[in-house]
Amino acid sequence: MDFVRALRSAGAHPGGLHLEATPEYVTECVERPEDAHSPADLPRYRSGCDPRLNARQARRVVKAFATALAA
Repeated sequence: MDFVRALRSAGAHPGGLHLEATPEYVTECVERPEDAHSPADLPRYRSGCDPRLNARQARRVVKAFATALAA
């Protein structure tokens, strides 16, 4: 994970993450930019503010962060 590598190379400790997440099945964030070309590609975009991760996406981010910390 680039975030962890960047902090460690600067001598800092990655203390944690802040995620905007929801238990709702939303499509407000995509994993790759090529997955969203138009609003039709995000059929369950419901946030009036910051886009949120759905539960599956949040788990993937947390797992990647934990794996990077353990390395």
